[in-house]
Amino acid sequence: MPVLIAAVVLLAVIVVLNLAVTVAVLGRLRTRTRGHTGPRPDGPGGLARGAALPAFAAPAVDGTIVGPDTFAGRRTLVGLFATSCPGCADAAPAFAAWAARLADADVATVAVLATGPGEDGGELVGILTKVGTLVVERRPGAVMDAFGAQITPSYFLVDATGRIERKGLTWEECLPAVPVGHG
Repeated sequence: MPVLIAAVVLLAVIVVLNLAVTVAVLGRLRTRTRGHTGPRPDGPGGLARGAALPAFAAPAVDGTIVGPDTFAGRRTLVGLFATSCPGCADAAPAFAAWAARLADADVATVAVLATGPGEDGGELVGILTKVGTLVVERRPGAVMDAFGAQITPSYFLVDATGRIERKGLTWEECLPAVPVGHG
């Protein structure tokens, strides 16, 4: 009987430790995915400032092909979103609303939406279509891989020569380099 009691106590201790670790991991994941509140990573990862875009090609919803040539001659703000990202549903409408202001400042916008198996992007596609150029790609996708972002939403300002000018976890982090009126 004492062996049985010891085994039950040991099992209870293991279960409590497992629960504590699970709660800690889930808490850490929430701070990285929900609207980027609380502690956050240094940036979206991926291509460094000054890096040239690698070769890639992906079809946009409007039928055009998006690749490094898309960015030649004009600054472009690229927003990377994913259907699996809770913060993306909040960030996409604001990004779409700013697209017209950016066009007035001669800055193009491209939205990229990564979907999972069997997903079509749903409401996010409707929102991000207003941005201008929208690429919907299944994970892993050519554009997401080219930028190498590890977190969504994330944003890259590409200069007219196809190099990364700025990047951030919010589109506002890229805008200091873009003169945009507030109206």
